[in-house]
Amino acid sequence: LNNELEYDDTIVALGTATYTAQTMSPDYKPDLSIEVCYPYKTMFKIDKFCIPSTSRSSEDQTCTIDQTKNIVTANSNSGAPIQITSIRQEMVQNAVRITLEIAKIGDGKVIDCIENPESKDKNKITVHINSPADIICGFTEGSGNSGTITLKSDNTAKLVCEKAGVPGKAYNINFEASLDYSYTQEISKQVIIKKA
Repeated sequence: LNNELEYDDTIVALGTATYTAQTMSPDYKPDLSIEVCYPYKTMFKIDKFCIPSTSRSSEDQTCTIDQTKNIVTANSNSGAPIQITSIRQEMVQNAVRITLEIAKIGDGKVIDCIENPESKDKNKITVHINSPADIICGFTEGSGNSGTITLKSDNTAKLVCEKAGVPGKAYNINFEASLDYSYTQEISKQVIIKKA
């Protein structure tokens, strides 16, 4: 995450309108609303993600896992309406279990308005774990390092993954993920139409 955002904008001309209804006041103040839908990608990165050793030797434990600690830091997420808010690691036999908590923190809606504008399919997010690539996560449609999750009614979701430990020394790697979704927001502003 280099905090550089790519963006695009479009100016839409609304044309000229003549308001012909009779009003009691000299000015008319309606609310103008617009609903926009756009594809969004949340980028996520943690620099020091511990891949533990399966060895019991203390010299092989160059990094350790604290299962009570949330390893997400303030700069881990790109500024996005859907974020990975928590990652916890826990040793299980010869692997590390990774629990990701994902939450909608923006005030818009997650709905497939790009590919299928008539869709009633809400709160679907495609998660890609890019590093480590050999991680196995439990998604709606099966397991792997990429798949779909659904936000619950409280706008959160949990994703549980496992990564095999290593027989030699433990080591740190980058943990990188991305969340893909369509996002809809409604923006409203009062305008003043002056009497001619």
